[in-house]
Amino acid sequence: MLIKNPITLLPKQTIAWDCLEHSTVDELGYGGGAGGGKTEMGCLLAIFLSDVFPGSRGAIGRFELKNLKRTTLTSFFEVANKLGLKEGKGNDYIYNQQDGYIRFKNGSEILILDTAPSPKDPLYTRFGGLELSWCWIDESNETPFRAIEILSTRVGRRNKNPEWEDNLKQFFGLYSEKDSWVLKPTFLETFNPEKGHIYQRYWKPFKEGTMPKNRAFIRALASDNPHLPEAYLDRIKRSTKATIERLLFGNFDYDDDPQKIFDYDSIVNLFTNTHVEGGKKYITGDIAGKGKDMTVIYVWDGLKVVQMHYENVTDQRLLKERILRLKDKHKVPTSQILLDYDGIGVGLVDELECKGFQNNSSAITTREEEQRGLKANYQNLRSQCWFKLAELVNDTRIHISCADETIQTKIVEELDVIKEINDGLDQKRQIIPKGGVTDEGRVTIKSLLGRSPDFGDGLMMRMYFEVSPVVEPMIRWL
Repeated sequence: MLIKNPITLLPKQTIAWDCLEHSTVDELGYGGGAGGGKTEMGCLLAIFLSDVFPGSRGAIGRFELKNLKRTTLTSFFEVANKLGLKEGKGNDYIYNQQDGYIRFKNGSEILILDTAPSPKDPLYTRFGGLELSWCWIDESNETPFRAIEILSTRVGRRNKNPEWEDNLKQFFGLYSEKDSWVLKPTFLETFNPEKGHIYQRYWKPFKEGTMPKNRAFIRALASDNPHLPEAYLDRIKRSTKATIERLLFGNFDYDDDPQKIFDYDSIVNLFTNTHVEGGKKYITGDIAGKGKDMTVIYVWDGLKVVQMHYENVTDQRLLKERILRLKDKHKVPTSQILLDYDGIGVGLVDELECKGFQNNSSAITTREEEQRGLKANYQNLRSQCWFKLAELVNDTRIHISCADETIQTKIVEELDVIKEINDGLDQKRQIIPKGGVTDEGRVTIKSLLGRSPDFGDGLMMRMYFEVSPVVEPMIRWL
């Protein structure tokens, strides 16, 4: 073996190692807070697998290559030095910066990958031909899920070698009658708390106890590392509340992304804002068909949601009858019913003769803006309504009557991923796109959330009645 000096693992690193080595887990998320030893964990795993399985090929990836070289690889060389390994021709390994690989003298290779999407390669076809034994993505919260999805299919293509059998019986080995002993296709992701695909794939299943059998999450915090300088912890403790929650306590439900338009605590308060008074009655609805999206209907008393209906599969005729019953029960005028004017929603709007909401409609110039000679400074009506919803939510002026904690969680998750697009240019205000087939490689609501924001869209649509002047009833779509 090349490794000469052993390293004592941190307690959480030991748990992670045992999890990968002696279980069916082949996808591991590790981290959750600053200073938990996540980068060292990845470095140790990469070096160990390369050492124990000669001729294997792994990959280390990160969103930006310059950050990978400045941080991740710097840690890699430090860990390698602690293990007694020397870099350079004739030594234990060489690093080819130009071609992006580390090669050990036993024939093992580590490829250095950037995982940022490219305009020329939005589907990551550049990863399609890779044959990998294992892969480690550092700060995987920065990497688009599409890249992780593609790379995970490349792991396991270089995992069988008769010369490894003795080591496989001790480390990372799986046995099947067909293949005898093979190296487990190991996929490691290290990260700090953030919303997006890691929240959906690791934190949420970890919190709810619904983690798939082949996946695990080890929550490593600063408090798990006795070697951290006190000054480092003090600096985190002097940060914002969101930073303290995320980096010190590993709380994924807090995020200090400046582009987010909703305050997290205000979102949570939606269900306890009982001080909100009633007013005019409205019905808003995001209508879906037979796909993965849901139909969600809200009944409003002023800015209070007093009743909601949701379903996975929608029959236009039955939904029309339900909406009419809600209309009569709550005495909602037809002119104050607004449904998504898309798909089967078009037919419902036509049959009910109510208003239809079109996302790409022009933003509405308010009377106050007209009087000042201004025009609405929003990219479209959808963006305008999302910003208005954020304003009212953050000001605790909306209440949602909902006792179902599962639905509450969905609403919180959906509002919490809404971000403003801000590239530093003089442009109209807009939010990230909802997402679809044409948005591969882009940051969208669906890419961050993992689903369509069905509950959030219905809340957003209610804001049309807040931003628009009085509209005559015969105007049926917007």
